[in-house]
Amino acid sequence: MTSFNLSKMIKFFLFLIIFTISYCQTCSQDVYWCFDISTIQSFYLFSDVNINGTTIESGSVPGSNDNVYYCPDNDCDIIGAFYNNVCVGWTYPYYNTYYTVPIMMNDGNHDNYIMQGEIPEFRLYDRSLEVVYTGLVPDNIQPCNNFEINIVDYLESGSEYFETVQYDIHLFEGHNLVSFYALNDNSLVSDVMAPLGSNAVSVIGEGIVASNLSNGLWVGSLTDLDKTKGYWVTVINNDTLRVTGKVDSIPEMTVYYGNNLISFPINDTLTIEDALPDNVEDKFSAIIGEGIAAQNINNNNQDIDEVWMGSLTHFESKKGYWVQVKDDYLDLETPVIFSFENRYELMINELYQNYKESPFFYRQSIYQAFYFVDSIEYVEDDDWIVAYNNSDIVGARQWNGLYTDIPVMGSYDESSINYCIYGDIPDFYLYDSNFMLKSKLYGYIPAWQNNGVFNVSFNIDQSIINDDYNIISAFPNPFNPITRIKYLLPNDARVLIELHDIKGRQIGVLVDKYQVSGSYSFFWDGTGFSSGIYFFY
Repeated sequence: MTSFNLSKMIKFFLFLIIFTISYCQTCSQDVYWCFDISTIQSFYLFSDVNINGTTIESGSVPGSNDNVYYCPDNDCDIIGAFYNNVCVGWTYPYYNTYYTVPIMMNDGNHDNYIMQGEIPEFRLYDRSLEVVYTGLVPDNIQPCNNFEINIVDYLESGSEYFETVQYDIHLFEGHNLVSFYALNDNSLVSDVMAPLGSNAVSVIGEGIVASNLSNGLWVGSLTDLDKTKGYWVTVINNDTLRVTGKVDSIPEMTVYYGNNLISFPINDTLTIEDALPDNVEDKFSAIIGEGIAAQNINNNNQDIDEVWMGSLTHFESKKGYWVQVKDDYLDLETPVIFSFENRYELMINELYQNYKESPFFYRQSIYQAFYFVDSIEYVEDDDWIVAYNNSDIVGARQWNGLYTDIPVMGSYDESSINYCIYGDIPDFYLYDSNFMLKSKLYGYIPAWQNNGVFNVSFNIDQSIINDDYNIISAFPNPFNPITRIKYLLPNDARVLIELHDIKGRQIGVLVDKYQVSGSYSFFWDGTGFSSGIYFFY
Protein backbone atom coordinates (compact mmCIF):
# COMPACT_ATOMS: atom_id res chain seq x y z
CA MET A 1 0.00 0.00 0.00
CA THR A 2 1.28 3.47 -0.85
CA SER A 3 0.15 6.93 0.26
CA PHE A 4 0.70 10.00 -1.92
CA ASN A 5 0.08 13.67 -1.26
CA LEU A 6 -2.07 15.40 -3.88
CA SER A 7 0.58 18.04 -4.59
CA LYS A 8 2.94 15.29 -5.79
CA MET A 9 0.40 13.65 -8.06
CA ILE A 10 -0.17 16.12 -10.86
CA LYS A 11 -1.66 13.46 -13.12
CA PHE A 12 -4.66 13.16 -10.77
CA PHE A 13 -5.26 16.89 -10.48
CA LEU A 14 -7.65 17.25 -13.40
CA PHE A 15 -9.61 14.18 -12.27
CA LEU A 16 -10.14 15.62 -8.81
CA ILE A 17 -11.30 18.98 -10.13
CA ILE A 18 -13.80 17.27 -12.42
CA PHE A 19 -15.02 15.05 -9.57
CA THR A 20 -15.50 17.95 -7.17
CA ILE A 21 -17.30 20.20 -9.60
CA SER A 22 -19.50 17.62 -11.30
CA TYR A 23 -20.59 15.63 -8.26
CA CYS A 24 -23.73 16.48 -6.31
CA GLN A 25 -25.58 14.41 -3.70
CA THR A 26 -26.67 11.11 -5.18
CA CYS A 27 -27.79 7.70 -3.98
CA SER A 28 -27.00 4.19 -5.13
CA GLN A 29 -29.67 1.80 -6.34
CA ASP A 30 -31.11 -0.98 -4.18
CA VAL A 31 -29.12 -0.42 -0.97
CA TYR A 32 -29.69 3.34 -1.16
CA TRP A 33 -26.26 4.49 0.04
CA CYS A 34 -26.08 8.28 -0.08
CA PHE A 35 -23.61 11.00 0.86
CA ASP A 36 -23.37 14.78 0.54
CA ILE A 37 -20.38 16.52 -1.02
CA SER A 38 -17.85 17.83 1.50
CA THR A 39 -15.13 20.41 0.97
CA ILE A 40 -12.67 18.02 2.64
CA GLN A 41 -12.17 14.80 0.70
CA SER A 42 -9.87 11.81 0.48
CA PHE A 43 -9.64 8.95 -2.01
CA TYR A 44 -8.85 5.25 -1.91
CA LEU A 45 -7.69 3.58 -5.13
CA PHE A 46 -8.00 -0.23 -5.16
CA SER A 47 -6.02 -2.32 -7.65
CA ASP A 48 -8.42 -5.22 -7.25
CA VAL A 49 -11.87 -5.64 -5.69
CA ASN A 50 -13.45 -9.09 -5.47
CA ILE A 51 -16.38 -10.82 -3.83
CA ASN A 52 -15.78 -14.42 -2.73
CA GLY A 53 -12.76 -14.63 -5.04
CA THR A 54 -14.58 -13.22 -8.10
CA THR A 55 -13.89 -9.79 -9.54
CA ILE A 56 -16.59 -7.31 -8.64
CA GLU A 57 -19.25 -6.85 -11.34
CA SER A 58 -19.08 -3.49 -13.14
CA GLY A 59 -22.25 -4.10 -15.11
CA SER A 60 -23.41 -1.26 -17.35
CA VAL A 61 -21.63 1.60 -15.55
CA PRO A 62 -20.46 3.98 -18.32
CA GLY A 63 -17.52 5.26 -16.27
CA SER A 64 -15.61 8.53 -16.73
CA ASN A 65 -16.29 11.59 -14.61
CA ASP A 66 -19.60 11.48 -12.72
CA ASN A 67 -20.90 8.56 -14.80
CA VAL A 68 -19.44 6.23 -12.18
CA TYR A 69 -22.71 7.08 -10.38
CA TYR A 70 -24.92 5.85 -13.20
CA CYS A 71 -25.89 2.21 -13.79
CA PRO A 72 -28.58 2.31 -16.50
CA ASP A 73 -29.34 -1.43 -16.49
CA ASN A 74 -29.34 -1.72 -12.69
CA ASP A 75 -26.80 -4.55 -12.89
CA CYS A 76 -23.76 -3.09 -11.08
CA ASP A 77 -22.24 -4.16 -7.79
CA ILE A 78 -21.44 -1.30 -5.40
CA ILE A 79 -18.41 -0.29 -3.33
CA GLY A 80 -19.20 1.81 -0.25
CA ALA A 81 -17.31 3.52 2.55
CA PHE A 82 -18.84 4.06 6.01
CA TYR A 83 -18.03 5.74 9.29
CA ASN A 84 -20.14 4.84 12.34
CA ASN A 85 -22.78 3.38 10.00
CA VAL A 86 -22.95 6.65 8.03
CA CYS A 87 -22.19 6.45 4.32
CA VAL A 88 -19.26 8.75 3.51
CA GLY A 89 -18.68 7.58 -0.06
CA TRP A 90 -19.65 5.02 -2.68
CA THR A 91 -19.15 4.19 -6.33
CA TYR A 92 -20.18 1.72 -8.98
CA PRO A 93 -17.07 -0.36 -9.82
CA TYR A 94 -15.65 1.41 -12.87
CA TYR A 95 -12.09 0.18 -13.46
CA ASN A 96 -9.52 2.59 -14.91
CA THR A 97 -6.20 1.28 -13.62
CA TYR A 98 -7.85 1.45 -10.18
CA TYR A 99 -11.29 1.40 -8.60
CA THR A 100 -11.64 4.85 -7.04
CA VAL A 101 -13.71 5.35 -3.88
CA PRO A 102 -14.25 8.95 -2.66
CA ILE A 103 -14.30 9.65 1.07
CA MET A 104 -16.25 12.68 2.34
CA MET A 105 -14.82 14.08 5.58
CA ASN A 106 -16.00 16.35 8.38
CA ASP A 107 -15.64 19.93 7.15
CA GLY A 108 -17.73 21.50 9.92
CA ASN A 109 -20.95 21.12 7.93
CA HIS A 110 -21.02 17.33 8.18
CA ASP A 111 -20.48 16.53 11.85
CA ASN A 112 -21.18 12.81 11.45
CA TYR A 113 -18.60 12.31 8.67
CA ILE A 114 -15.17 10.81 9.21
CA MET A 115 -12.41 12.93 10.77
CA GLN A 116 -8.93 13.31 9.31
CA GLY A 117 -6.58 10.61 10.54
CA GLU A 118 -9.29 7.92 10.82
CA ILE A 119 -9.95 4.82 8.72
CA PRO A 120 -13.34 4.09 7.11
CA GLU A 121 -15.08 0.74 6.95
CA PHE A 122 -15.75 -0.56 3.44
CA ARG A 123 -18.78 -2.52 2.27
CA LEU A 124 -19.48 -4.43 -0.92
CA TYR A 125 -22.91 -5.05 -2.37
CA ASP A 126 -23.33 -8.17 -4.52
CA ARG A 127 -26.35 -7.38 -6.65
CA SER A 128 -26.75 -10.94 -7.94
CA LEU A 129 -27.20 -12.29 -4.40
CA GLU A 130 -28.63 -9.08 -2.92
CA VAL A 131 -26.10 -9.38 -0.11
CA VAL A 132 -24.03 -6.69 1.62
CA TYR A 133 -20.57 -7.60 2.98
CA THR A 134 -19.69 -5.33 5.89
CA GLY A 135 -16.77 -4.57 8.18
CA LEU A 136 -14.13 -4.74 5.43
CA VAL A 137 -10.83 -3.03 6.35
CA PRO A 138 -7.77 -4.10 4.28
CA ASP A 139 -4.54 -4.86 6.13
CA ASN A 140 -2.19 -1.93 6.73
CA ILE A 141 -4.60 0.58 5.18
CA GLN A 142 -3.62 4.18 5.83
CA PRO A 143 -5.91 6.75 7.46
CA CYS A 144 -7.55 9.36 5.25
CA ASN A 145 -6.48 13.00 5.17
CA ASN A 146 -7.57 16.05 3.23
CA PHE A 147 -7.12 15.50 -0.51
CA GLU A 148 -4.82 12.56 0.02
CA ILE A 149 -4.88 9.56 -2.28
CA ASN A 150 -4.24 6.12 -0.84
CA ILE A 151 -3.47 3.27 -3.22
CA VAL A 152 -4.47 -0.14 -1.87
CA ASP A 153 -3.62 -3.51 -3.40
CA TYR A 154 -7.01 -5.16 -2.94
CA LEU A 155 -10.40 -5.11 -1.25
CA GLU A 156 -12.15 -8.44 -0.84
CA SER A 157 -15.25 -9.75 0.88
CA GLY A 158 -13.92 -13.03 2.23
CA SER A 159 -16.03 -16.18 2.27
CA GLU A 160 -18.18 -15.38 5.32
CA TYR A 161 -20.78 -12.67 5.39
CA PHE A 162 -23.87 -11.44 7.15
CA GLU A 163 -26.76 -10.26 5.07
CA THR A 164 -27.51 -6.64 5.96
CA VAL A 165 -30.31 -4.29 5.09
CA GLN A 166 -30.72 -0.55 5.12
CA TYR A 167 -34.04 1.02 6.01
CA ASP A 168 -35.50 4.42 6.87
CA ILE A 169 -37.52 5.36 9.93
CA HIS A 170 -39.54 8.52 9.36
CA LEU A 171 -39.65 10.69 12.47
CA PHE A 172 -42.02 13.54 13.19
CA GLU A 173 -41.32 16.57 15.32
CA GLY A 174 -41.65 15.51 18.95
CA HIS A 175 -42.03 11.96 20.25
CA ASN A 176 -41.99 8.84 18.05
CA LEU A 177 -42.54 5.27 19.26
CA VAL A 178 -40.18 3.15 17.14
CA SER A 179 -38.29 -0.12 16.97
CA PHE A 180 -35.51 -1.68 14.90
CA TYR A 181 -35.94 -4.98 13.08
CA ALA A 182 -32.27 -5.16 12.06
CA LEU A 183 -29.21 -3.88 13.95
CA ASN A 184 -25.47 -4.43 13.70
CA ASP A 185 -23.47 -6.04 16.49
CA ASN A 186 -22.33 -2.56 17.45
CA SER A 187 -25.68 -0.96 18.24
CA LEU A 188 -24.60 1.88 20.51
CA VAL A 189 -27.21 4.62 20.75
CA SER A 190 -24.58 7.15 19.70
CA ASP A 191 -23.77 5.18 16.53
CA VAL A 192 -27.32 4.39 15.43
CA MET A 193 -28.53 7.94 16.12
CA ALA A 194 -25.49 9.57 14.48
CA PRO A 195 -27.29 10.37 11.18
CA LEU A 196 -29.72 12.61 13.10
CA GLY A 197 -26.94 14.74 14.58
CA SER A 198 -28.12 17.42 16.99
CA ASN A 199 -31.74 17.02 15.81
CA ALA A 200 -32.04 13.99 18.10
CA VAL A 201 -32.95 14.91 21.69
CA SER A 202 -33.38 11.61 23.53
CA VAL A 203 -34.11 7.90 23.30
CA ILE A 204 -36.27 6.40 26.05
CA GLY A 205 -36.72 2.70 26.66
CA GLU A 206 -38.53 0.76 29.34
CA GLY A 207 -37.15 2.46 32.45
CA ILE A 208 -33.92 3.63 30.77
CA VAL A 209 -32.95 6.76 28.84
CA ALA A 210 -30.18 8.24 26.69
CA SER A 211 -29.87 12.00 26.22
CA ASN A 212 -27.96 13.79 23.46
CA LEU A 213 -25.87 16.54 25.06
CA SER A 214 -24.22 17.77 21.84
CA ASN A 215 -21.81 16.73 19.11
CA GLY A 216 -22.86 13.09 19.36
CA LEU A 217 -22.21 12.82 23.11
CA TRP A 218 -24.94 10.59 24.51
CA VAL A 219 -25.31 10.05 28.25
CA GLY A 220 -27.66 8.04 30.42
CA SER A 221 -28.53 4.49 31.42
CA LEU A 222 -29.43 3.41 27.86
CA THR A 223 -26.25 2.65 25.92
CA ASP A 224 -27.15 -0.12 23.44
CA LEU A 225 -30.27 -0.66 21.35
CA ASP A 226 -32.03 -4.03 21.25
CA LYS A 227 -34.14 -5.13 18.31
CA THR A 228 -36.65 -6.81 20.64
CA LYS A 229 -37.38 -3.54 22.46
CA GLY A 230 -39.38 -0.42 21.61
CA TYR A 231 -38.15 3.15 22.14
CA TRP A 232 -39.49 6.68 22.27
CA VAL A 233 -37.25 8.77 19.99
CA THR A 234 -37.61 12.53 20.37
CA VAL A 235 -36.48 14.90 17.59
CA ILE A 236 -36.65 18.68 17.22
CA ASN A 237 -37.77 18.66 13.58
CA ASN A 238 -39.17 16.10 11.12
CA ASP A 239 -36.35 13.82 10.03
CA THR A 240 -35.47 10.43 8.59
CA LEU A 241 -33.22 7.98 10.42
CA ARG A 242 -31.37 5.62 8.12
CA VAL A 243 -30.40 2.36 9.82
CA THR A 244 -28.16 -0.45 8.61
CA GLY A 245 -28.33 -3.82 10.32
CA LYS A 246 -27.89 -7.55 10.03
CA VAL A 247 -30.81 -9.71 9.03
CA ASP A 248 -31.25 -12.53 11.55
CA SER A 249 -33.98 -15.01 12.32
CA ILE A 250 -37.04 -13.77 14.19
CA PRO A 251 -35.85 -13.29 17.80
CA GLU A 252 -37.41 -14.60 20.98
CA MET A 253 -39.47 -12.05 22.93
CA THR A 254 -39.68 -12.02 26.73
CA VAL A 255 -42.48 -10.16 28.52
CA TYR A 256 -43.79 -10.11 32.08
CA TYR A 257 -47.06 -9.44 33.86
CA GLY A 258 -47.95 -5.74 33.39
CA ASN A 259 -46.60 -3.27 30.84
CA ASN A 260 -43.77 -4.17 28.45
CA LEU A 261 -42.24 -1.92 25.77
CA ILE A 262 -41.40 -4.16 22.81
CA SER A 263 -40.60 -4.06 19.11
CA PHE A 264 -42.07 -5.82 16.13
CA PRO A 265 -38.78 -7.29 14.81
CA ILE A 266 -40.06 -8.33 11.39
CA ASN A 267 -39.89 -6.35 8.16
CA ASP A 268 -43.59 -6.76 7.51
CA THR A 269 -47.06 -5.70 8.62
CA LEU A 270 -49.28 -8.36 10.20
CA THR A 271 -52.63 -8.41 11.94
CA ILE A 272 -52.48 -8.88 15.70
CA GLU A 273 -54.17 -12.28 15.38
CA ASP A 274 -51.67 -13.50 12.78
CA ALA A 275 -48.57 -12.16 14.54
CA LEU A 276 -49.19 -13.47 18.07
CA PRO A 277 -48.88 -17.23 18.58
CA ASP A 278 -52.17 -18.83 19.59
CA ASN A 279 -50.71 -20.30 22.78
CA VAL A 280 -49.92 -16.86 24.26
CA GLU A 281 -52.43 -14.50 22.59
CA ASP A 282 -54.98 -14.80 25.42
CA LYS A 283 -52.37 -13.51 27.92
CA PHE A 284 -52.32 -10.08 26.21
CA SER A 285 -55.05 -7.71 27.41
CA ALA A 286 -54.10 -4.59 25.44
CA ILE A 287 -51.56 -3.26 22.95
CA ILE A 288 -50.69 0.44 22.78
CA GLY A 289 -48.94 2.13 19.87
CA GLU A 290 -48.21 5.76 19.12
CA GLY A 291 -51.64 7.33 19.57
CA ILE A 292 -53.47 4.08 18.80
CA ALA A 293 -54.53 1.07 20.86
CA ALA A 294 -56.20 -2.34 20.76
CA GLN A 295 -58.07 -4.14 23.53
CA ASN A 296 -58.56 -7.90 23.81
CA ILE A 297 -62.14 -8.11 25.03
CA ASN A 298 -61.75 -11.87 25.67
CA ASN A 299 -58.48 -11.61 27.60
CA ASN A 300 -57.66 -14.40 30.03
CA ASN A 301 -60.28 -16.74 28.63
CA GLN A 302 -58.77 -19.76 26.90
CA ASP A 303 -62.18 -21.15 25.91
CA ILE A 304 -63.06 -18.24 23.61
CA ASP A 305 -61.13 -16.90 20.62
CA GLU A 306 -59.53 -13.51 21.16
CA VAL A 307 -61.32 -10.48 19.72
CA TRP A 308 -59.23 -7.32 19.27
CA MET A 309 -61.03 -3.97 19.13
CA GLY A 310 -59.69 -0.47 18.61
CA SER A 311 -57.74 1.61 16.12
CA LEU A 312 -54.65 -0.63 16.26
CA THR A 313 -55.26 -3.65 14.07
CA HIS A 314 -51.75 -4.58 12.84
CA PHE A 315 -48.19 -4.84 14.06
CA GLU A 316 -45.91 -2.85 11.78
CA SER A 317 -42.14 -2.95 11.34
CA LYS A 318 -40.17 0.01 12.75
CA LYS A 319 -42.95 0.71 15.28
CA GLY A 320 -42.78 0.21 19.04
CA TYR A 321 -45.60 -1.08 21.25
CA TRP A 322 -46.55 -1.19 24.89
CA VAL A 323 -48.12 -4.61 25.50
CA GLN A 324 -50.09 -5.36 28.63
CA VAL A 325 -49.88 -8.92 29.94
CA LYS A 326 -52.59 -10.13 32.32
CA ASP A 327 -53.12 -13.71 33.39
CA ASP A 328 -54.69 -14.99 36.60
CA TYR A 329 -52.13 -17.80 36.73
CA LEU A 330 -49.07 -15.63 36.05
CA ASP A 331 -46.99 -14.07 38.82
CA LEU A 332 -44.81 -10.97 38.50
CA GLU A 333 -41.56 -12.88 38.02
CA THR A 334 -42.56 -15.57 35.54
CA PRO A 335 -41.82 -14.58 31.94
CA VAL A 336 -43.96 -15.19 28.88
CA ILE A 337 -41.58 -16.21 26.10
CA PHE A 338 -42.65 -16.28 22.45
CA SER A 339 -41.65 -15.40 18.90
CA PHE A 340 -43.82 -13.42 16.52
CA GLU A 341 -45.17 -15.46 13.64
CA ASN A 342 -44.84 -14.37 10.02
CA ARG A 343 -47.55 -16.41 8.32
CA TYR A 344 -48.73 -13.81 5.83
CA GLU A 345 -46.94 -11.00 4.07
CA LEU A 346 -48.91 -7.77 3.67
CA MET A 347 -46.11 -5.20 3.42
CA ILE A 348 -48.37 -2.27 4.21
CA ASN A 349 -46.36 0.93 4.57
CA GLU A 350 -47.20 3.71 7.03
CA LEU A 351 -50.42 1.95 7.93
CA TYR A 352 -51.39 4.29 10.75
CA GLN A 353 -50.30 7.61 9.31
CA ASN A 354 -53.89 8.81 8.99
CA TYR A 355 -54.24 8.88 12.76
CA LYS A 356 -51.80 11.81 12.84
CA GLU A 357 -54.20 13.90 10.77
CA SER A 358 -56.84 14.76 13.38
CA PRO A 359 -58.44 18.19 12.77
CA PHE A 360 -58.38 18.67 16.56
CA PHE A 361 -54.73 19.49 17.22
CA TYR A 362 -52.85 17.97 20.13
CA ARG A 363 -49.27 16.83 20.54
CA GLN A 364 -48.24 13.22 20.88
CA SER A 365 -46.90 12.62 24.38
CA ILE A 366 -44.79 9.79 25.70
CA TYR A 367 -47.46 9.50 28.41
CA GLN A 368 -50.84 8.39 27.04
CA ALA A 369 -54.00 6.52 28.01
CA PHE A 370 -56.95 5.19 26.03
CA TYR A 371 -60.68 5.20 26.72
CA PHE A 372 -62.67 2.58 24.79
CA VAL A 373 -66.34 3.45 24.22
CA ASP A 374 -68.66 0.60 25.16
CA SER A 375 -71.84 2.60 24.44
CA ILE A 376 -72.89 6.11 23.48
CA GLU A 377 -76.16 7.82 22.54
CA TYR A 378 -77.01 9.89 19.47
CA VAL A 379 -73.66 9.40 17.77
CA GLU A 380 -73.46 9.41 13.97
CA ASP A 381 -70.91 8.14 11.50
CA ASP A 382 -68.00 10.57 11.08
CA ASP A 383 -68.70 12.31 14.40
CA TRP A 384 -65.68 13.10 16.55
CA ILE A 385 -65.11 12.46 20.25
CA VAL A 386 -62.64 14.98 21.66
CA ALA A 387 -60.93 14.80 25.05
CA TYR A 388 -60.07 17.91 27.06
CA ASN A 389 -58.06 18.55 30.18
CA ASN A 390 -59.58 21.84 31.30
CA SER A 391 -59.37 23.96 28.13
CA ASP A 392 -56.65 21.96 26.37
CA ILE A 393 -57.41 19.31 23.75
CA VAL A 394 -55.53 16.18 24.80
CA GLY A 395 -56.88 13.66 22.28
CA ALA A 396 -59.47 12.99 19.59
CA ARG A 397 -60.78 10.11 17.53
CA GLN A 398 -63.37 9.92 14.77
CA TRP A 399 -66.22 7.58 15.64
CA ASN A 400 -65.81 4.18 13.96
CA GLY A 401 -68.19 2.01 15.95
CA LEU A 402 -68.29 0.44 19.38
CA TYR A 403 -64.93 0.20 21.11
CA THR A 404 -63.66 3.31 19.36
CA ASP A 405 -60.56 4.20 21.39
CA ILE A 406 -60.01 7.82 22.42
CA PRO A 407 -56.34 8.68 23.07
CA VAL A 408 -55.76 11.00 26.03
CA MET A 409 -52.28 12.46 26.31
CA GLY A 410 -50.46 13.04 29.59
CA SER A 411 -48.09 15.76 30.73
CA TYR A 412 -44.48 14.83 29.97
CA ASP A 413 -42.53 17.93 28.89
CA GLU A 414 -43.06 21.58 27.96
CA SER A 415 -44.99 20.66 24.82
CA SER A 416 -47.61 18.85 26.94
CA ILE A 417 -47.39 20.83 30.17
CA ASN A 418 -51.18 21.28 30.55
CA TYR A 419 -52.05 17.70 29.65
CA CYS A 420 -53.35 15.09 32.11
CA ILE A 421 -51.47 13.98 35.18
CA TYR A 422 -52.14 10.98 37.38
CA GLY A 423 -55.63 11.21 38.88
CA ASP A 424 -57.02 13.80 36.44
CA ILE A 425 -60.44 13.07 34.93
CA PRO A 426 -60.62 14.25 31.31
CA ASP A 427 -63.77 15.77 29.79
CA PHE A 428 -65.20 14.38 26.56
CA TYR A 429 -67.25 16.21 23.94
CA LEU A 430 -69.08 15.05 20.84
CA TYR A 431 -68.57 17.00 17.59
CA ASP A 432 -70.21 16.43 14.23
CA SER A 433 -68.38 15.87 10.94
CA ASN A 434 -68.22 19.64 10.37
CA PHE A 435 -66.44 19.99 13.73
CA MET A 436 -69.41 21.72 15.39
CA LEU A 437 -70.08 20.88 19.03
CA LYS A 438 -73.07 18.62 19.58
CA SER A 439 -72.89 17.88 23.29
CA LYS A 440 -70.74 17.27 26.29
CA LEU A 441 -70.52 13.56 27.15
CA TYR A 442 -71.33 12.24 30.61
CA GLY A 443 -70.78 8.97 32.43
CA TYR A 444 -68.39 7.31 34.84
CA ILE A 445 -64.92 8.28 33.57
CA PRO A 446 -61.94 6.57 35.25
CA ALA A 447 -59.07 8.77 36.41
CA TRP A 448 -56.19 9.12 33.97
CA GLN A 449 -52.96 7.17 34.36
CA ASN A 450 -50.09 6.51 31.98
CA ASN A 451 -50.69 3.52 29.66
CA GLY A 452 -54.16 3.16 31.14
CA VAL A 453 -56.75 1.27 29.10
CA PHE A 454 -60.31 1.99 30.24
CA ASN A 455 -63.86 1.25 29.12
CA VAL A 456 -66.51 3.96 29.29
CA SER A 457 -70.20 4.41 28.49
CA PHE A 458 -71.32 7.90 27.47
CA ASN A 459 -74.61 9.78 27.69
CA ILE A 460 -75.14 13.13 25.99
CA ASP A 461 -76.46 16.35 27.55
CA GLN A 462 -80.12 15.56 28.33
CA SER A 463 -81.14 19.19 27.76
CA ILE A 464 -81.06 18.64 24.01
CA ILE A 465 -83.09 15.41 24.16
CA ASN A 466 -86.86 15.72 24.45
CA ASP A 467 -90.03 14.79 22.68
CA ASP A 468 -90.29 18.07 20.76
CA TYR A 469 -89.16 18.79 17.25
CA ASN A 470 -86.91 21.82 17.77
CA ILE A 471 -84.25 23.86 16.09
CA ILE A 472 -81.60 23.54 18.77
CA SER A 473 -79.00 26.03 17.54
CA ALA A 474 -78.18 28.65 14.94
CA PHE A 475 -74.77 30.19 14.55
CA PRO A 476 -74.94 33.62 12.85
CA ASN A 477 -71.83 35.65 12.20
CA PRO A 478 -72.10 39.45 11.93
CA PHE A 479 -69.24 39.46 9.43
CA ASN A 480 -70.50 36.56 7.35
CA PRO A 481 -73.95 36.19 5.72
CA ILE A 482 -73.84 32.38 6.08
CA THR A 483 -75.65 30.92 9.12
CA ARG A 484 -75.53 27.32 10.29
CA ILE A 485 -78.83 25.86 11.58
CA LYS A 486 -79.07 22.62 13.58
CA TYR A 487 -82.16 20.66 14.60
CA LEU A 488 -83.04 17.40 16.32
CA LEU A 489 -85.71 14.84 15.42
CA PRO A 490 -86.71 12.38 18.19
CA ASN A 491 -88.76 10.40 15.64
CA ASP A 492 -89.06 9.98 11.88
CA ALA A 493 -91.11 12.83 10.43
CA ARG A 494 -91.74 15.13 7.51
CA VAL A 495 -89.72 18.30 8.14
CA LEU A 496 -90.75 21.78 7.00
CA ILE A 497 -88.53 24.73 7.94
CA GLU A 498 -89.55 28.15 6.62
CA LEU A 499 -87.78 31.49 6.70
CA HIS A 500 -89.80 34.58 7.75
CA ASP A 501 -88.89 38.23 8.10
CA ILE A 502 -89.64 40.35 11.15
CA LYS A 503 -93.17 41.13 9.86
CA GLY A 504 -94.02 37.44 9.64
CA ARG A 505 -93.87 37.22 5.87
CA GLN A 506 -92.55 33.96 4.43
CA ILE A 507 -89.29 34.58 2.60
CA GLY A 508 -88.48 31.02 1.59
CA VAL A 509 -88.60 27.30 2.38
CA LEU A 510 -85.30 25.88 3.61
CA VAL A 511 -86.25 22.24 4.26
CA ASP A 512 -89.29 20.32 3.01
CA LYS A 513 -88.78 16.55 3.08
CA TYR A 514 -89.20 13.37 5.08
CA GLN A 515 -86.30 12.54 7.42
CA VAL A 516 -85.51 9.79 9.90
CA SER A 517 -84.81 10.55 13.56
CA GLY A 518 -81.45 12.11 14.40
CA SER A 519 -79.65 15.42 14.40
CA TYR A 520 -79.30 17.52 11.24
CA SER A 521 -77.68 20.74 10.16
CA PHE A 522 -77.56 22.96 7.09
CA PHE A 523 -76.25 26.37 6.04
CA TRP A 524 -78.35 29.34 4.98
CA ASP A 525 -76.66 31.97 2.83
CA GLY A 526 -78.17 35.42 3.50
CA THR A 527 -76.36 37.06 0.60
CA GLY A 528 -78.87 39.13 -1.36
CA PHE A 529 -81.22 39.64 1.63
CA SER A 530 -81.51 43.05 3.22
CA SER A 531 -80.11 43.52 6.72
CA GLY A 532 -82.55 42.67 9.47
CA ILE A 533 -83.92 39.96 11.75
CA TYR A 534 -85.18 36.69 10.29
CA PHE A 535 -86.98 33.76 11.91
CA PHE A 536 -86.91 30.02 11.21
CA TYR A 537 -90.09 27.97 11.81
